[in-house]
Amino acid sequence: MKALFKILLMPILSLMCMALGSGLFTTFVSIRLELAGAGPFIIGLAASSFNAGILAGGLFSARAVLKLGCSRSLILIYAINAGTILLHSLWIDPIYWTILRFVSGVALGAFFTVMESWFLKASSPSMRSQALSLYLIAYYIAVSSGQLLLNTANPLLLNIFLISAAFSAAAAIPLLASKQPSPLFEHKAAPSPSPGRPHLGYFCAAASGIVIASIYGLIPFYGKTIGLSLGQISLLMSVIISGGFLFQWPLAKWSDTSGHSRVLKAVCILAMLASLCAAFVDGLSFSWLLFISWLFGGASFALYPLSLAFLCDGMDEEKIPGVVGKFVAAYSVGAILGPLGTSLFIERIGAAGLFYFLSLVCALSGLIPFFKPKSSASSV
Repeated sequence: MKALFKILLMPILSLMCMALGSGLFTTFVSIRLELAGAGPFIIGLAASSFNAGILAGGLFSARAVLKLGCSRSLILIYAINAGTILLHSLWIDPIYWTILRFVSGVALGAFFTVMESWFLKASSPSMRSQALSLYLIAYYIAVSSGQLLLNTANPLLLNIFLISAAFSAAAAIPLLASKQPSPLFEHKAAPSPSPGRPHLGYFCAAASGIVIASIYGLIPFYGKTIGLSLGQISLLMSVIISGGFLFQWPLAKWSDTSGHSRVLKAVCILAMLASLCAAFVDGLSFSWLLFISWLFGGASFALYPLSLAFLCDGMDEEKIPGVVGKFVAAYSVGAILGPLGTSLFIERIGAAGLFYFLSLVCALSGLIPFFKPKSSASSV
């Protein structure tokens, strides 16, 4: 474990700088647009444009990794992201910002692809889940910390723009200071679609996007609908995210020792059961809702790294960037469509429809690993 952490220390510091700036600025965009008089539709359009950019970044960034290597690709991404953030400050206009949010999304999608490829390449197959758990733990800490920086400046001034851009630019420093070379990938043919493990892994990626986007987008609405106070809703969200944070490492270690497919099944079943329990908890105490939500958050947030580790089992390492890019794109598709499906269930069933829908998604994800690949991992 110490050896793995030592190898990944510099990329971890780099991703935390990037995530600090990105998390801060993503939240700031909605606040600043509202202060500029933009309505909910425009704010939602900017958010959708950002997610669409992540999708595009995941699909088209693999070539950059193959051509430039991880370190040089990331430095280019950080420069583009910092420049795009500063361009926001030149003109406070909803349409102009929507376009820039797409560019920022492309940079973030590429960032996810390159960084996850780095962590997978740098770790042995027997420690991939643990490497990805380190990646996500560092990312969650940084994004959460970035929210606290909103209190440091007046949103009408340029401070947030400068702070966010500075963090993005500073993300290059650990890479430039590192004495260890970043992973290099040989250029090979892109992964070809096959009916085996790839499609199963991509489905789980989309399911992860559905669940996590629905948690962030609709849990506050659910809480308000069942009569929770603002403080209770905030506590509920914190408990769900803390579960996702605390479960990362134990589940990753279990996955690497017991098999990614087996643990992925167990996690999906746990998420399904917790989600079903949350749907019936309305008549119980708030404490029970918090406990069940903590279990649900722990299982559902682990779905992303476990699915990616499952997808990469037995894979030629040189094909990792292309596969990770498609994985990020599949996750983005789920994140875009998930809240829509969840909202339809809520309209039909009521607030509990949120958890019924998510339990269905987790149940389907749990069934996926039972199917045997029809093609060998070498054809991925």
